Amino acid sequence: MLISTSTTVAFRCPACGRMEFKLFTLFGLKKSCTLSCTCGTVLLTISTSNCQRFTLFSRCDLCETSHRWYYSRQEMLSGGVKEITCPGTDLELGYIGSKDTIQRHLKEQDWSLTQMAQELGYAGYFDSPDLMYDLLDTLYAKAEAGGLKCQCGNCNIEMEIFPNQIELRCGQCGCSGTIGVQADHELKPVMDAQQVLITVEGLQWHSVRPTPRPRRSKK
Repeated sequence: MLISTSTTVAFRCPACGRMEFKLFTLFGLKKSCTLSCTCGTVLLTISTSNCQRFTLFSRCDLCETSHRWYYSRQEMLSGGVKEITCPGTDLELGYIGSKDTIQRHLKEQDWSLTQMAQELGYAGYFDSPDLMYDLLDTLYAKAEAGGLKCQCGNCNIEMEIFPNQIELRCGQCGCSGTIGVQADHELKPVMDAQQVLITVEGLQWHSVRPTPRPRRSKK
């Protein structure tokens, strides 16, 4: 019988929203290892002294404190998906399991930025909640499609939410820009844009150009 000694830990970056995956072998873990996002943010530290009991440590941006989670080796290798949650908000921060199982779980959850904002109680925070939720979903969709990036080439964009606008910031070069919507017509250019680009002058968006019709050959 083949017994697996490896597992995957996935953790969502609070700075750029990317879900980072790390596969590691439990018996090959030398005291500790660190899971970092590609944007440079340190997400999680995993440590053990005897490969029997594992400690996961993270600084939580949701409740602005630090958390530790303790798992036995059997729990780390058990089937299914084990959720890593914030004790203060009960929101999911990450997962333990096989990569395929975690990805299936994420597709079933399919949380958008709007759903996360609603869970965190942003409805009373925004000046125009419906418009800001639409803007969040629009930016989320563009980021998933690779249409949200900085002119330096960095696609891991930090986002700060204000009552009437959202600031997008590149953690690599420092360029930033803001998008605010107070009426439907202000949202449309962003929704129609194929790409939202952060530049030294601020934000630029490029609309989708219609595909030219092929010319008919003359007989």
